[in-house]
Amino acid sequence: MEKVEKHIVKTDESYKRYVITEDGVSPRGIPVYGNGLIAFDSNEHGETGRN
Repeated sequence: MEKVEKHIVKTDESYKRYVITEDGVSPRGIPVYGNGLIAFDSNEHGETGRN
């Protein structure tokens, strides 16, 4: 049986939803879990979730 890893993180002001990581899995913040801004505005985006 494989180990299940969760990638939900408590966000801070420097949170980047689509940051490039070594393992290829970006950390996922959810609204009201931390102080970071959760933003996205299209299908294509940079590390912060915006074009």
